[in-house]
Amino acid sequence: MANPTALGVRPQVRTATTINMEPVPVVALDWANGIVVAAGAASAASAVIDASNDRIVEASSNTDCWIKIGTTPTAVAATAGNAFLAGGSVRYLYVPAGMKVAAIQSSASGTVGLLPAVIST
Repeated sequence: MANPTALGVRPQVRTATTINMEPVPVVALDWANGIVVAAGAASAASAVIDASNDRIVEASSNTDCWIKIGTTPTAVAATAGNAFLAGGSVRYLYVPAGMKVAAIQSSASGTVGLLPAVIST
């Protein structure tokens, strides 16, 4: 597993402001390289998120589902080693280099959007 800090690769963080002009740090997302994974009755896996670099990935779903990260992951509902992702929620995941994200529905099918963070070297 590559260490992003040791390699000098880090997620880019930007600063946005609230309506009251208060700074809020946010992760810059790589919109051009987003991936959508079907969360259906059978586990489905994404393509490799990044073959060379560890990434922070924003995961969001339009349905309750279970996700798992690995080189050949198989998501299994309500099982240890899998994480629950509520429909309509956002979660930031650490995805090591060469790994994928798999998803499976909790009760209804939907999709999981995966947006990797922009990295700077």
